[in-house]
Amino acid sequence: MILPIIAAISRAAEIVIDKTILSRQKVDFKVYLIGAFIPVLIIAVTLGLLFGEVRHAFFEWAYLLAFFGVIGTALGWNAIFYRAIQHEKLSEAEPIIIATPIVTILISAIFMPEERKLGYIILGIIAVLSVIIARSYKHHLKFNRYSLALVGYTLLFGFEALFLKVVLTNCNAFALYPIRVVFLLVILAIIFRPSLKKTTIKNWLSFIGVGVVANAYHILIYLSYDYYGIAVTALFTILQPILIYFASIFLFKEKFDWRSIAAAAIVVACVIYAQFI
Repeated sequence: MILPIIAAISRAAEIVIDKTILSRQKVDFKVYLIGAFIPVLIIAVTLGLLFGEVRHAFFEWAYLLAFFGVIGTALGWNAIFYRAIQHEKLSEAEPIIIATPIVTILISAIFMPEERKLGYIILGIIAVLSVIIARSYKHHLKFNRYSLALVGYTLLFGFEALFLKVVLTNCNAFALYPIRVVFLLVILAIIFRPSLKKTTIKNWLSFIGVGVVANAYHILIYLSYDYYGIAVTALFTILQPILIYFASIFLFKEKFDWRSIAAAAIVVACVIYAQFI
């Protein structure tokens, strides 16, 4: 099950780069969304032309409605997530973001009978709680409008996974991702209308970095949804906050904490055990 593991590493790298661009480089989240989506789109379209495959059934109403569900939920969580992490400290936002995999597992279990795997649900709850307890020990959960918005992000992300699972039956990951990006880029550009005139070469180099890891993450996560299912994939993505924590020690000078190390060990144990279920 290497796909979700590499996806988790890619997503952790993307979030660290996101935070650097939004907080250290002081790029407004509206500018970021459009600027970063441009290299994302170029890479995604290139991969789509090489490896993409769309079946005729994709154009049936049921699958088109599921696709528009993907676009609607993705629009919502992208706008919410990047605005929130621009204003929230990563350590304060992290406990809520950590809950995303278990929310995704529970949503998939409610709406998709084939995803009702009790073992993965239990392992997911254990792993998520261990990280939340460790990471919120010094940073008590304080809800403001941005942290509440992140709660909405976890729900929208979970529902997008449902729609993705349906669409992927007739459109492979390499074709679906560029189509999704085109719709998001056009709609976000119309809504926000940001000016990219003040972006620097440093910003664009960072945007290119986002383009690489975002493509790696989304394509791998889509492949994993298709091959292994939502519950299994979501469980493996609990590795993300652990990777983000270790990156934060070196990049954002976060202090070494034995509780986080213990939580990391629990998460890794849950992921290893999941491979034998």
